[in-house]
Amino acid sequence: MAIEDEEVRRKSAEIRIGDALDALSVEDLTARITILETEISRIRNELRARQGTRAAAEQLFRK
Repeated sequence: MAIEDEEVRRKSAEIRIGDALDALSVEDLTARITILETEISRIRNELRARQGTRAAAEQLFRK
């Protein structure tokens, strides 16, 4: 795993949904958005993969 990936994972672990945002700088808020968008993309990719697997299994068992 690349050092950048580890840094993103570490920062992602620090983010909690619902935390107060008023103490964060513009840079921190921008970084937070980037991290969350990256995580959303990762989740969507996993969801698509699982849906593909499910569709393939359904096709197999319909025959």
